[in-house]
Amino acid sequence: MINKEHYWPISIALFLTCFVAFLISVVLFMFSVPVNLVDRNYYQSAVNYQERLDQQERAAASNHLHWSFDNATCKGTLETNEEILTGRITFRRPSNEFQDFSYPIELNKEQQSILLDLNHAQKGLWLLEIEWSSKDGTKYFHSERLVIRDAA
Repeated sequence: MINKEHYWPISIALFLTCFVAFLISVVLFMFSVPVNLVDRNYYQSAVNYQERLDQQERAAASNHLHWSFDNATCKGTLETNEEILTGRITFRRPSNEFQDFSYPIELNKEQQSILLDLNHAQKGLWLLEIEWSSKDGTKYFHSERLVIRDAA
């Protein structure tokens, strides 16, 4: 039988053992969680950050492109009033980079709108990024959060 005055060393040893086991389990958990970067080329994106800000300011000041989304039909519409407009619309899923997809934008006098069917996209949060160039070569960028809900 252990004397009562000898309980404190066993208690300290048990506490330290549990603490070390907890730290090891946290480290193992952290290494098992996948890291999804928003952009694989994040260093180059950081270098070009001011250029991206300028593109966003130009997009906010212009009325070249209009994006609308209807959750009831899960369809998005991209319209322009420009003669020639080229670019790319990208849908990024913050929780899973493998679900990202994009569409090219080729708008002209004959076709001034694009209807995008997003029924294949999973419900939840998406980051919408639209990059385009006008006919004079000026580059623009617009981004927004898009939440796709179940059609009611």
